[in-house]
Amino acid sequence: MPDIVTHFVHGYLIFGKKGALYAILPDLLSFGRLFIKRTPEKIDQFKKFQYRKLFQKPELEKLDKIDHLLYNLFHSLVIWSIIYYFKKDKEIFSVFLAIILDVFLHKKNYMPTPFLYPLSDYKFDGIPWNSKLGWIISIAITIFIYHKFKN
Repeated sequence: MPDIVTHFVHGYLIFGKKGALYAILPDLLSFGRLFIKRTPEKIDQFKKFQYRKLFQKPELEKLDKIDHLLYNLFHSLVIWSIIYYFKKDKEIFSVFLAIILDVFLHKKNYMPTPFLYPLSDYKFDGIPWNSKLGWIISIAITIFIYHKFKN
């Protein structure tokens, strides 16, 4: 399952609509600017019937310093812990779940999760979520959450 969809589903199953929104915030805040920046390119691909290209991961060369900074900030457990300290919404825990899953379901060679930023630049070399094993793990976690939290 694509990351953002999985995060949304997990947040929704555990905390409802507000949890679903919180769960996708790390990706929305990290990649929203990049999405807007790439919109003309994506429209062009759509017009040329290049549908496979629409869903490809962005090439790392297309990310600038601001994109990397946003990714570091919003995929950091440290930053979200500070936000939780002030906000105190229990639904923020869906952000923590999303980031922890990203830590283990991202390889070091493509957008590893900077979960300790700015305290450390350590990044775990996980299993890519879009691999066969990554899909199995992602689906198993989703099924577990569904059974654990269904009403």
